[in-house]
Amino acid sequence: MAEYELGKWDLSELAKNPKSPSFQKQIKDLENQAKKFEKNKSKLNSKITSKQFKIILQQVEEISHKMSKIGGYASLSYSSDTQS
Repeated sequence: MAEYELGKWDLSELAKNPKSPSFQKQIKDLENQAKKFEKNKSKLNSKITSKQFKIILQQVEEISHKMSKIGGYASLSYSSDTQS
């Protein structure tokens, strides 16, 4: 009877090296974007213009996109380490 063996996930599309300075910079940049976004919360009221709302929405989309890559890497990396 043949034994099935799970392959290892290739996470290099999400992060080539999570300990590299460039990956750490991505995390720091994301933190800075989140802090900048936090300052815009006060603009979210009934008097906000459509242009301001669009800018805030674009910030949310950009932060979400970057978080999904970093968070996806963290989650999949953890999962691959706990498979055995």
